[in-house]
Amino acid sequence: MPHEPNKRFKQSIISVLVLFACGLSIGAQQSGTTASNDRDRGIRLYNQRDTKGAISALRAAVKNDKEDGFAWYYLGMALVREDDLKNARKAFEAAVKLKPDFGFAHTGLAFTLMAAGKDEEAGREASTAIKLSAADTEAHYILGVVHLRLWRNVEARSEADITIAQDPKFAPAYLLKCQTVLALEGEASARSAKVIHVPTDRPLTEDEIAQRRRRARKTAESYAIAADALEMYLKLAGSDKETAVWRGQLETLRAFARDSQVPEARVFAGWEVTTRVKILQKTEPVYTEQARLAGIAGTVILRAVFSSTGVVEHILVLRSLPGGLTEQAIQAARKIRFTPATVNGKPVSMIMELQYNFDFY
Repeated sequence: MPHEPNKRFKQSIISVLVLFACGLSIGAQQSGTTASNDRDRGIRLYNQRDTKGAISALRAAVKNDKEDGFAWYYLGMALVREDDLKNARKAFEAAVKLKPDFGFAHTGLAFTLMAAGKDEEAGREASTAIKLSAADTEAHYILGVVHLRLWRNVEARSEADITIAQDPKFAPAYLLKCQTVLALEGEASARSAKVIHVPTDRPLTEDEIAQRRRRARKTAESYAIAADALEMYLKLAGSDKETAVWRGQLETLRAFARDSQVPEARVFAGWEVTTRVKILQKTEPVYTEQARLAGIAGTVILRAVFSSTGVVEHILVLRSLPGGLTEQAIQAARKIRFTPATVNGKPVSMIMELQYNFDFY
């Protein structure tokens, strides 16, 4: 989160989608059938935060009436609260099939598809939800995450901005904005590298120095915008074990912003060095039990400095996953053993991007 599906987004989506509880309860009370009574009881227990009791009642409701789309929807919501995203997805699929014009069912399904790494499908469901209701903040957020995962960074930034405009207190959107800004900066740096390539066997000309300084200023501005967005996320999200990682990231971002303003602060890009970093040992990260139970899949992307002293430092998270997977990727990155890059035979620090793929299948 980003920002990817995480505890805070799960809480947000539950709090918004639960607004339909009152109307659904009234409908259940009016019908008076066994199935609708179970549904009514399940919704009531859900609102009382008796999630296990709600799941039991709602399962009874859909067993007695498999055509009850709202019961399937609430069963999905209760299962999301229990982190049983695989079964929640099945419940939302049933709800969408039975109630195709019920936008929030599409949003719930999009959330579980996103968590499972089914990005194209998640994007389609989120887009459908938005067509049914352009004010569906969570659907815009999910679509933004999907765009980011699929390298559609401009579109991802747009969805992050829409989400923030619709709900300025929706914390995950600021983390998404932070990551889209960094992704766009990465694209800009790559384009610049192709244009401003300078052989390392001669001094820089004044024009080349000026080009680098302009690029450094733009990079610093991007890092500053990303840092401001991340700071807002932390302000809204509060403090817990999950946000501790992002507080460290904020410090790293501020450090990158400062270093980018000084062209001579030699952290080299790969195209600038004589010999690149040589990886000697790379530890694979652990796929956590929490992520396995939730059915979480995807890729964590990091940017890090491989220092001239042989230490991986300033690890910046460009894309995250919940369930402890981001933390596992960072730990794995810190354990990398390597031979530093060189410029004309001298060891130098070099920035590199790392990708860690997690799949529960």
